[in-house]
Amino acid sequence: MPFLIPVIVGASATATGVWWWTSQKEEEPSFTGELFNLLKPIVIIIIIALMLRWLYLQGSNSKKNITQ
Repeated sequence: MPFLIPVIVGASATATGVWWWTSQKEEEPSFTGELFNLLKPIVIIIIIALMLRWLYLQGSNSKKNITQ
């Protein structure tokens, strides 16, 4: 399972690079395009927060037996 973390990070970095590269084109603004541009940073922040929460839970003491 730990080998998936570098794969996920590499895939997301590649996707972000492609996303940035294709966003350099000048296009006619539309409602869905503007909504997508508004939601991009919010979705990225949510994904990062969930990944950090998952990493925190992996390293925390929550898996220890409490009824000792």
